[in-house]
Amino acid sequence: MRFVSYVALLAAGVSSIAVAQSGNCLKPQPVLSGDTPFSNLATFEAQLARSTAGFGEAYIHKAGWFAFTPDVTGQYIIGVCGASVDTKLGIAESCPFDPDLAWDTLAYNDDACAFTGGAGLWASKLFPGNPGRPFNFELTAGFTYLICVGGYASTTPPATGSLSIELLPPPVDTCAEAVTASLGANTLPMFDHAPDLPVECGGVLYDIGKPSYLRFTAPAAGTYIVDTCAQPTDTVVAVLGSCGDGGSVLACNDDDCGSASRVRFTAGAGETVWIAAGLYNTAALPPSSLVLTIAAAQPPADPCSAIIDLGVGANTVALNSVLPDLVVGGAQTVVIHKANYLRFTAPQSGTYRLDTCQAQGFDSIVAWLSSCGDPDSVRGLNDDGCGVTGGSSRLEFTTLGGQAHLFGLGTWSAVEPLPPTSPLRITFIAPAANPADVDGDGRVDGVDLALLLGNWMGSGAGDIDGSGTVNGSDLAVLLNSWG
Repeated sequence: MRFVSYVALLAAGVSSIAVAQSGNCLKPQPVLSGDTPFSNLATFEAQLARSTAGFGEAYIHKAGWFAFTPDVTGQYIIGVCGASVDTKLGIAESCPFDPDLAWDTLAYNDDACAFTGGAGLWASKLFPGNPGRPFNFELTAGFTYLICVGGYASTTPPATGSLSIELLPPPVDTCAEAVTASLGANTLPMFDHAPDLPVECGGVLYDIGKPSYLRFTAPAAGTYIVDTCAQPTDTVVAVLGSCGDGGSVLACNDDDCGSASRVRFTAGAGETVWIAAGLYNTAALPPSSLVLTIAAAQPPADPCSAIIDLGVGANTVALNSVLPDLVVGGAQTVVIHKANYLRFTAPQSGTYRLDTCQAQGFDSIVAWLSSCGDPDSVRGLNDDGCGVTGGSSRLEFTTLGGQAHLFGLGTWSAVEPLPPTSPLRITFIAPAANPADVDGDGRVDGVDLALLLGNWMGSGAGDIDGSGTVNGSDLAVLLNSWG
């Protein structure tokens, strides 16, 4: 405690911009909050520091020593970003017993300034969550802490630069700062020290960086859309049942309009929801504000009113991103998000292949249906058929000449944006065997007729025209092919 009192008294008369640094831990240079220029000497000794919690040591070479006595209890950021060389940085409550014995640091870092660029490349910084041994605790007002800064290696020149000490403001209570929202454009103030919000968004776990909140009360029951599309900020937006509670997420989105976000949600008349808007990159600083636009959603478009016709060969299809999903049941529910419908009329009988394999970056899923928008009429389904997990789709189907087939095409993920266009190819693979030859023996005869009649109004054997039902149309085809 004598050492603590001595350093505290000395620090009281020290300017934060003018004293020589020290190469002796027992006589450290007192520093205050702010920036203190320093210039280590080649004669300073190396110091062995414990680099990570529980294991590992690393030398801080040509180590300079500083003493910091905070006036305010709290969390701090201490760094030498912009230093002349590749640095290492540590903080502890007392000096090491010997330079060659591991100094038990409270926090340690190497390279946290690596991405600041310029002269500070590979310099060091201590902050909550920093690599090495993180600075995840408060410094106590009136207690003196020892800070050591030096070079990465024995051959590294003496470090010069500025030691920066900054009190980290406490997290903002962003729910207390929530803005009451209305239909139209809403300006939402953002805060550098807002706490992150963990949410599950379309099956993906996100930490929304530094979010602020809108409090929105629905003027009428219905579906609403909120977006950040008017600005380039890379955002994530979530609609919550309770402010700040990521477990109450009702809907969320990342990147529906470029790197910005757009979310659809339903609410009853007078129901209040909380809209969280923050950053995709939790390490980034937010803008001073974001503009979120809230609008009542228009009735969903009729996906079957604008079916796209396809031909054999390469097709480029324009896709509508506001169409409803197609939910296909069965042993495992499959959802084709934002399903667009396509129609192909076979010019001749045979087997065809439909694929989106040329659609780079489009995680598509495609269904073959008998009826537009009807999940119970799905006859085939494919995801990732082009051989890339999380990629494009491919399926094969057999048809009679002149017969039309419907396909639903959309995204596998609810949060993945639908591209405005997609390449789609239909390839004729091979002519079909006589579809009326139900038993495949090379002739159409009584055995085929018996199989068809035995499966009347069913599906499968005898469904010659591929309609999904064995009926009079199939019987007519069989009789016309007799022999």
